[in-house]
Amino acid sequence: MDRTSFESVQLAAERWGSGPPVVFVHGIGGSARYWRPLADVSGGYRGVAVDLLGFGRSPRPRSAAYDLEEHLAALTPLISPASTLVAHSTGAVLAGALANRRPDLVSRLLLIGAPLYADVAEARTEVRRLGWLARVTASGDLAGRAACAVLHGLVRPVSSLLPTVLPDEVVQDFWEHSWRSYSQTLRQVVIGHPLLSDLARLRMPGTLLYGAQDRTAARHALPELLERNSLLHALEVPGDHHVPARSPIRVAAVLHALLAQAPVDREWD
Repeated sequence: MDRTSFESVQLAAERWGSGPPVVFVHGIGGSARYWRPLADVSGGYRGVAVDLLGFGRSPRPRSAAYDLEEHLAALTPLISPASTLVAHSTGAVLAGALANRRPDLVSRLLLIGAPLYADVAEARTEVRRLGWLARVTASGDLAGRAACAVLHGLVRPVSSLLPTVLPDEVVQDFWEHSWRSYSQTLRQVVIGHPLLSDLARLRMPGTLLYGAQDRTAARHALPELLERNSLLHALEVPGDHHVPARSPIRVAAVLHALLAQAPVDREWD
């Protein structure tokens, strides 16, 4: 299967509502069900939440490299012209790249917990900072693959019993991937395609939303980015990296303001 044929891969998706199109793109290890809490408290749009290639209920082709080109080829057919993209973490990298390549499909962006890496070296350093599992997964070596297999074998069966404030379906779907889809997406998309340069070139409105306690998404380059691109602005709200799942009402307010082209209530300071 060559890269262009990934356009014919049918990704799983959840759909709801009516109105202007809004496409929701989850982060690594997530699925369309990550967005259900937000869907339950928002409306006035036609929502499409996707399972990315290799995650959730979407196909995991044996030939897939899970690089940026393949992810975008599979994702693009689900996006109607002039869509708003709402994307979390790794999904924000894909959304930023797609918005630059296909501005006819994207009218505005809401990027949540977006990792702002300037280059591959910085991305690799920041990912390694997240802990030993991120380090071995990013390396792609046998140690990482073994760790993934152990976690799937030992933790997955009892994951529903572990303490968490995330919805049960979010926890369940974290395991719906393969070693290859997870590790290659981390290496080829998050590390291999830094988001910062895409956002600096955007020619459409965009909001970058962060939880004040988010220690996962590097954003020290945010002030400079906002100076370089006046179409972007940023918001900080209480919460961590999983604001959409834990504080959906806050995210719904930002989304509704974005769709109405109204000002949001707090600028980055």
